[in-house]
Amino acid sequence: MYVDVYDERPFPSDVEDQAAWLERMWFSLLSARGLKAVVEAAAAQAGVPLSDLLGPDTGILQYTAIVQASGSLPDSRVSHTMCLGGPETAFVRAFARAAEQLQGRVALHWGTAATRIDLADRRLWVRRRKGSTSSGSSHWQERERRYTHGDRECGLQQPDVEQQPQQGQEAGEGPGEEEEEEVQYDLLVGADDWNSKVRQAAEQQLSDFTSTVTAVPLQHKEFTVDAHAELPMVSSSGGCAMWTLAAARSRYGGSLFLVPDARSGGLRVRGHLSMAPASWRELVEAADYQALLVQEYPALPRDFAAQVAQQLVASPLQESGHRVLCSSLHGPSMVLLGSAAHAICPNVGNGLNADVEDAGILYQVLQQVQGNLAALPEQWSAARLADAQALVRLDAESVRRRGRGRLGRLDPLYLSAVVASRARHLLRWRSVRSRRDVEPQAAPVDSERRAVRYSKIEAQVRRDDAVVAAAATGLAALVTIEAQVRRDDAVVAAAATGLAALVTVLFNWLGRRFKPQWS
Repeated sequence: MYVDVYDERPFPSDVEDQAAWLERMWFSLLSARGLKAVVEAAAAQAGVPLSDLLGPDTGILQYTAIVQASGSLPDSRVSHTMCLGGPETAFVRAFARAAEQLQGRVALHWGTAATRIDLADRRLWVRRRKGSTSSGSSHWQERERRYTHGDRECGLQQPDVEQQPQQGQEAGEGPGEEEEEEVQYDLLVGADDWNSKVRQAAEQQLSDFTSTVTAVPLQHKEFTVDAHAELPMVSSSGGCAMWTLAAARSRYGGSLFLVPDARSGGLRVRGHLSMAPASWRELVEAADYQALLVQEYPALPRDFAAQVAQQLVASPLQESGHRVLCSSLHGPSMVLLGSAAHAICPNVGNGLNADVEDAGILYQVLQQVQGNLAALPEQWSAARLADAQALVRLDAESVRRRGRGRLGRLDPLYLSAVVASRARHLLRWRSVRSRRDVEPQAAPVDSERRAVRYSKIEAQVRRDDAVVAAAATGLAALVTIEAQVRRDDAVVAAAATGLAALVTVLFNWLGRRFKPQWS
């Protein structure tokens, strides 16, 4: 079996400021969920050993995630958990390096974008720039390579000589700069982000396929400043420290993310401030930003907040992503993975981990069908659709469950999450803790539940909501009954008092009216 991977961006070199990669999040996390998937894939000889991921030469380091609810340091609501982190480009380089080691079975085509897709005919057209790079076994670099796909033979054309510019034409302009290539496939795997062309083709060509794409109601700014002694970027265990701070007031619904800048040897800090769009409109000058940082993130030293404020004024405001909810994850000889199937808010930290889980589950399904690729799409949807949809729905509710929606801590979802969490803690129930698995700050660092399915988490959350709602309804009924009883008691007491007064007045009158005569 041979696999071609097409990416419209160039190969992610060590220079992280390539324009083609700036649209992606600049830092990715591989938490316990993702690490488990990678370990399982490595054990099955289908993934990357952890030893190949770690190291300064890869750009992926071990981090201690420090998650703080709010308030000043030290704070009892601070948790520490281990994870892997680094620029997305570093993860792509690591997995690309592993793909090249799979005995020529995988070819990576960089700078190659899909232009058309015919799902019924199983054909894909891609456009590549002349001179674009491909990586894999040496036989993938030939001008024409032929191999067997199922019961037929296919050929892929890859020119190795660029066309000379025509007379009066500058190099790199006009015809010859790009070419289109037709590819026949047995299975198309769409893992091309939230604006997936594969998913769009499915919507246009399949009557029973629908998807919903919504913008995440968050915007963010990024900054790079000097490190500060009161915010150590090295953990006590010797690894790097990664800080995630939540805003003190629910009206901003924001979070602040800090990691050491690997290129400076930890002397500088890269940051990411995320808030609701309305919150940004109140900030104009550096003094406004500094006041917000001091009030909402009291853990930040004042001089550090001043540096950050100066950078935030000049930093461009960016959208924080999109959510994608699909009715299905497959079509004829086609499957959807990753953000193409279940894009979520990047602040949650489950994006990369869910993507790696997708790859591991797809590998398991591939083993189950034993080479019958025609049967794989339906089995893939059966294995992953419920979890993908649950992940997106939980992500959409996460802000409200943290008490940072429009209603703040009066939101029913927040109250339900708090009551369920407290009750489970007091009663020591052995079940999934709803808030810890879906809360944006907690999700990437939850090491206790490494492989709990998202559909199971959602089911537990719904049960929590139902139990809390039933308890609240019962309590309200008891309070109503108690109030009614007390009102009844008050009415009876008032009636009895009135009757007693009436009897007393009557007896007094009778006593005066029929006063006995003494002789």
